[in-house]
Amino acid sequence: VPDDVLLNASTMQNKKELVEAYFYFASYFINIKQDAVKAKLYLEKILEIDPAHAAHASSGRNIVACCVQ
Repeated sequence: VPDDVLLNASTMQNKKELVEAYFYFASYFINIKQDAVKAKLYLEKILEIDPAHAAHASSGRNIVACCVQ
């Protein structure tokens, strides 16, 4: 995702949909691709866009951390 999208995401009206998409990508990378590093990147992007989702992203990062060996 281009950086300018992330920088403008906080002012976007579809911020909720972008956060949901990042959750989907994080789930895809951890469950299907088994790539915890990429999953963690998407969880961190969620926090950049909307810190109100810190609890969800934090629990996701904890799951990812368990998978990273």
